[in-house]
Amino acid sequence: MSIDPYIIKVSNWRPSTAKEIKAFYKEAFPGTWNTLPDYLKKSSPVEYAFAFLRPIRTISLLEKDFVRRGNKRYSLENLKNLLLDFKIFDSSEEIIIESSQVAGFYFSLKMKNGWLLAFDIDSKDVAMAGLCEHHPGIKHEADEKEFEEWRHMIWRIPPVHQKMTEGYLYCFNCIQVAVNKAFEARKILVEWGFAPENIHVYYSGQGSHIHVLEDEAWQYQKETRSFIIKMLNNAGIPLDSKVTADERRVLRFTGSLHAGVNRKVQEINRSSDLEKILYKPNW
Repeated sequence: MSIDPYIIKVSNWRPSTAKEIKAFYKEAFPGTWNTLPDYLKKSSPVEYAFAFLRPIRTISLLEKDFVRRGNKRYSLENLKNLLLDFKIFDSSEEIIIESSQVAGFYFSLKMKNGWLLAFDIDSKDVAMAGLCEHHPGIKHEADEKEFEEWRHMIWRIPPVHQKMTEGYLYCFNCIQVAVNKAFEARKILVEWGFAPENIHVYYSGQGSHIHVLEDEAWQYQKETRSFIIKMLNNAGIPLDSKVTADERRVLRFTGSLHAGVNRKVQEINRSSDLEKILYKPNW
């Protein structure tokens, strides 16, 4: 499946406002809790991470736009409160004196029962790899001038909101390619012997994620994960290798809001599910 970025007309592909984010976590997010897989719903991640609309300031006057918090067996209510007012409900020893609205909510791939095998395919990587039919890619060794020229070429493609043109380094078809590639990867994993019911594909906001829930996969270490990445890359799947092989990495929480594009992270069952998500916010 392909999307022609020159004919799709979307006026709401833009960052979320603070008001929209607050409304999402107050009204929409709690309803997704019962649909979450057990490894997220039962507070299995070792830690959570939060990104902010603008940097927060701690009592030591440090400014941070991204923080991690160890999992204290947060309930839905605990998480919702943190997402609505981080300063008031954060229970860490790091005292916050100036806060901001949470813009991104993440979970660690390290769980109490193992390490989630997950893959990330980002639309920006699709664009840079030249996997989208609507524009060329750019070589990894490109110098700053070449990259700047490529970036302006991407910005001239008109699928993003007119007032936010310079905010996105991909076109809508790049997102579709990222989703298509996720389902290609799923097919390959099934051919390798993974059970299809244990492979879940998610729309991530600006690309796709894959979660593999095979029992033995929870125990795969870095060497095995690196080998799988290499094999999938050789099959034409443009993975962010660090997400899969680095145990410190985090992934957007399923059911959370990607505030960069005002879309919810959600499971999808086929490539064609993406189209209706692109046209309007999916929450």
